[in-house]
Amino acid sequence: MIELARQYGRYGYRRIAAFLRHAGWEANDKRVERVWRREGL
Repeated sequence: MIELARQYGRYGYRRIAAFLRHAGWEANDKRVERVWRREGL
C-alpha cells in the first residue's frame, strides 16, 4: 500500500484500496483509511 501511495501520489485511499482489491488483497476502504492515516499518507 505504501509503495502504491508513493507511485501514485495524487490518489487517495479509496483508489489505492481499489488497486489492492484488483491485485487480490482483501482490502476494505475503512481498513485502508486507518492504515493510511497511521502511516501519514
